[in-house]
Amino acid sequence: MKKNQLREIVKEILQEESKGINDPVKPGILKDRLGNLTCTKVRAAKAGLKDKGTHYAKALQRYLNYHCK
Repeated sequence: MKKNQLREIVKEILQEESKGINDPVKPGILKDRLGNLTCTKVRAAKAGLKDKGTHYAKALQRYLNYHCK
C-alpha cells in the first residue's frame, strides 16, 4: 500500500466519523410528547421526572433556558 492510498483511506474514515456530530439527537421530542409548548407545561413535565439525565429532561431544560425567563 502506498502512502497516498493510506492517506485517502484515513481521510475517508475520519469524514465518516465526523458526519452528524452536531446533528440534533432527538428532534421534536418535546412537541411530540407535550403538544403545544408553554413554559408552564415544560416546568410541570420537568418537575415530574425521576431521571434527570435523559434526552427528554435535557430538552426540557434547554427549552426553559432559551424560551422562559
